[in-house]
Amino acid sequence: MIRATSCGRCGTRYDGHAFGSLAPVERLDRDALAAIVVRWPEGTTVEVRACAKCARPIARLTRQAGGRA
Repeated sequence: MIRATSCGRCGTRYDGHAFGSLAPVERLDRDALAAIVVRWPEGTTVEVRACAKCARPIARLTRQAGGRA
């Protein structure tokens, strides 16, 4: 199940499929987070996309196929 995500600035709500269609900003994987997180689940990333209404970055955790979270 893909949960909905909302923009913290304007409140626009995106279901999982709509979030995936937003412009990508950044994807932080285990290696990128190693300096600030001691243990990070294999296959889990932080996906950052821009809100379609106000362009503010919205972050959400995602799990890659085959990864253990």
